[in-house]
Amino acid sequence: MKKLFVTFAVCGLLPTASISATDFDISIDNGAVTRYVLQNLSVSASGAVTVSVTSTGAVPTDPTYPLTITQSVGGTISANNPPPYTCTGGVCPSVALTAAPITDYAFTSWGGACAGQTGATCTLQMSTARVVSATFTSTVAPPPSTACNPANTTVVDVATELPLKSFARTDYRPTPATVYSFAFKTTSASNVVAGQLSVAKLSSSLAGKLIVVSECRGDIDTALTSEKTGGCVRFGAETSTISYVVNALPPVKPSAYCNLKPNTQYYLNVVPRQTTDGAANCTSTTNCGFSFLAN
Repeated sequence: MKKLFVTFAVCGLLPTASISATDFDISIDNGAVTRYVLQNLSVSASGAVTVSVTSTGAVPTDPTYPLTITQSVGGTISANNPPPYTCTGGVCPSVALTAAPITDYAFTSWGGACAGQTGATCTLQMSTARVVSATFTSTVAPPPSTACNPANTTVVDVATELPLKSFARTDYRPTPATVYSFAFKTTSASNVVAGQLSVAKLSSSLAGKLIVVSECRGDIDTALTSEKTGGCVRFGAETSTISYVVNALPPVKPSAYCNLKPNTQYYLNVVPRQTTDGAANCTSTTNCGFSFLAN
């Protein structure tokens, strides 16, 4: 037997009446569990008690939590069921995430809410807001060191803070066999960054310039690969410009843009040339000069 205790006021007093019943129903208007106001109380002939109350609190809502997937170069992250992720009756949905590498890449690790998970699948319960990322590593073997230091050339190193800090225009006067190598390291996988690397011949210069963005210091090889695409190799009789994008997924038009991996050391290599694959037509530091600027 259940016992319902009801408190009511009579002539300023607050006596407590005890009503015994074999069963009773309580009807609530979906209010928050705070304070309730008694609206009606009835007792049937069989002894069943029905109590109707309304809430003074706000109407509760089922919480919905966002899932933010940070995509990175080398692969994609997909979810087995789409948002919204709404908890109902205190039960929150689960979502299974799969990391899929693209050609020439392999899945390395999870980040964010999936950090520490092994394998290319991660399952999360959406009981709060979640942020997920994944890291993919290139499986393409780097070119041999001889390809990065061509014969009969001298490499001059220039450090930069690209892409975090722009590089102000600076003039250089190489010899015909000098390769200027401007070093820069790309940003983390969470950022998509774009910019331009520009080389222009000086007014006293005779030669055009070949510029190549590569992971190899001194690389002036114009042969293209899956990573060193047409957007990473440029020749100009007057001006040569490479537009680059870091961490773009999917890659941005590889023939026009140089798509770069995050957290990777790169070099912009500059050499005097008369044509893309021809020899330099300048003869000395006097007429081989160029300027470099970047943002």
